[in-house]
Amino acid sequence: MARVWEALNLSFSHITIDTDTTVNTVYGKQMGAKKGYNPKKKGKKSYQPIFSFIAQTGEFIGGKQRKGDRPTGEEVAQHLREVFESIPKQCKRIFARADAGFYCKEAIAVYREYKVLFAVVAQKTTALIDQLYRTSWQKIKSGEEICEFFYQPIGWERRERFVAIRYPKEFKPGDQLGLFEEEHYLYRVFVTDIPWSVLKVVDFYDGRAGAENLIKEASNDAGVAAAPSGRFIANMNFFLLAMLAYNFNRWLTLFALEENEKYQRTMLSTARLKYLFIGAKITFTSNRTEVHYGEDYPHKEKFNWLMEKLRKVKVVGGRVIPLYPEPLKVVWACS
Repeated sequence: MARVWEALNLSFSHITIDTDTTVNTVYGKQMGAKKGYNPKKKGKKSYQPIFSFIAQTGEFIGGKQRKGDRPTGEEVAQHLREVFESIPKQCKRIFARADAGFYCKEAIAVYREYKVLFAVVAQKTTALIDQLYRTSWQKIKSGEEICEFFYQPIGWERRERFVAIRYPKEFKPGDQLGLFEEEHYLYRVFVTDIPWSVLKVVDFYDGRAGAENLIKEASNDAGVAAAPSGRFIANMNFFLLAMLAYNFNRWLTLFALEENEKYQRTMLSTARLKYLFIGAKITFTSNRTEVHYGEDYPHKEKFNWLMEKLRKVKVVGGRVIPLYPEPLKVVWACS
């Protein structure tokens, strides 16, 4: 990843790391598969891999295949450390988002260790509900109410800032993330150290919905959901190879960027049709090799330009020489 960014001279004022898990049902006698949390196939054995993506580019930056139980606090902390150690050094400011599965003192401690600004969905506990009842709520124009307070969950190192928004029970929230019900209201509660207003923190967190689409893409198009072997270690390696293939497609679309172009993440299935699964014929003569495309290939000029660009990438003394003297100006779809 760092070499791709160096070659393109990409520059970010900040990046956002989205971390999530998913449940992949297995059909067979795969080692490590367990009956656990599986909302789609209740009672079926599954794996529960963990992922972290860079929201701006859609790149996979860390994760692994896991057995079918929820990750422990220690596992979450180890994963986050590996992710933050992998971030290219030119990123000076890092934001992070995660759902309630990562609400634990270990995760918060790692975020603080790496000076990452975070927003994590809070788990529903009796002590947290008591805090919500005792705090003052402020009504906003749309009819919801918001609040914020400082609270130290049991076992945590310090008091943390919590922000919350609540809706009347008759409210139809649709696909709102991190929602739970209590007495007369539906609540969304986050622990965060981002110094923004309550509504801005909630809006920021809602951008994490894109991570679920990336997981679906990795599962359906890169084949991550498959568990082709009975051995768990083989399935772990398969997961990493599938995510490497996923990233190769991401990097290909990054190299296809032009100056001042707005970056729109391209689905793997679309990128493959444009740049990989191409109807062509290769001919060899005594002194040259030629590629002849089909007459109906619509991306011929872009493909030739992209191939020439890739050929210009050079590594000197272990360092990638940028293709552009100045940082590539790109309008990122996710800021």
